[in-house]
Amino acid sequence: MAVNQDTLWDRFLSPIIFSLIDQEKLLQFYQNMDWEAECDRFRNPDLIYPDYYSTQNFHGIEGGYLNGSAATSYDPITQYALPPNETW
Repeated sequence: MAVNQDTLWDRFLSPIIFSLIDQEKLLQFYQNMDWEAECDRFRNPDLIYPDYYSTQNFHGIEGGYLNGSAATSYDPITQYALPPNETW
């Protein structure tokens, strides 16, 4: 018997969330950014970062949290997961 591998995110949440985000504009922003230069601005050479921040897949983010994909996907999606009037 085959088991469906789709996650809750894939089946229900992703279509809703991505309909609210201007994916074309987000992709354009991602492609026009010099991610190495931007990372160098914030990276602390005296700090040893755990592998899951820079090399391992972590919480669905391929390559860890310290990359352009994480930077351009986390904030736009998180705003829809927060309770009303919740700010950071």
